[in-house]
Amino acid sequence: MKIEKTLYIQAVKWEHYIEFKIEVTDRKQETSDYKIVVDVAETSFSIDLPDFDNSKFTLAHISQLQEVKLKVLAENQIRLQNVDDQIASLQAIENKV
Repeated sequence: MKIEKTLYIQAVKWEHYIEFKIEVTDRKQETSDYKIVVDVAETSFSIDLPDFDNSKFTLAHISQLQEVKLKVLAENQIRLQNVDDQIASLQAIENKV
C-alpha cells in the first residue's frame, strides 16, 4: 500500500499577532478576514506501507484498552486510599471524644 501526501509550508499571521509563524500542514490554507497566508514551499512524497489487515488493528485496540484499564485502576486505587485515610482520620477523632 502506498500513501501519497503533499505538505504545505506557509507563513501565517493572524490578525491579533505581530509576526508571521511558519506552519507545515497537509491542507493548503488561504488568506481570510482573520489571517494572512504566504506560501513558502510545497513538497509531495509517498510512503510505502506494509500490508496489514484489520485483525492487527483490533489487537492493538485491545492492547490500548488494557493500558487504559490499568491506568484507571491505578488512579482509582489512589482515590480509594484517600477516602480510606479520611475515614480512618475521622474514626480516630471520634474515638478520642
